[in-house]
Amino acid sequence: MPGNHDDPAAARAGLDPAQMPVDADAPAGRCCYRVALGGLQLVALDTVVPRQPHGALDAAQLDWLARTLAACADAPVLVFMHHPPLPTGLLHRPVQLRFAGTGLHVAPSVAHQLALDLRPAAPLRARLEPPQVSLHRWTAELGLCTHLSRVDTVEPDWPV
Repeated sequence: MPGNHDDPAAARAGLDPAQMPVDADAPAGRCCYRVALGGLQLVALDTVVPRQPHGALDAAQLDWLARTLAACADAPVLVFMHHPPLPTGLLHRPVQLRFAGTGLHVAPSVAHQLALDLRPAAPLRARLEPPQVSLHRWTAELGLCTHLSRVDTVEPDWPV
């Protein structure tokens, strides 16, 4: 799904629908979609506010989300969006939070991280930490397990 430095219209025009299968009933100009994967429903919401660092969801997106979640029936659902739906203190850092009976996982950045400074008036400072990705593993028996992995390594892997 697009992030705050992306143009959702360009993403829709440039990506193969197999890579980003935007739903026919998605809000106009938005990259919102649902994919079924092994009994799990993956729902992607486009939170981009053009040329702004923050994200937002408008009424049309929330209506689409409500319809989409209703169509998922009793299947487990993971909702993906670029911007977290709750205040986390800052972006571009891995964050975990429990709320409303579920969990929120903010993935680390594949670019730079932001310095971990949670003071209210702290300036945002980029930190050149190694890029990371979140790898999710889901099974019906155990649910969701998330691993954080660096994209590059400093040393070769050692046998254990």
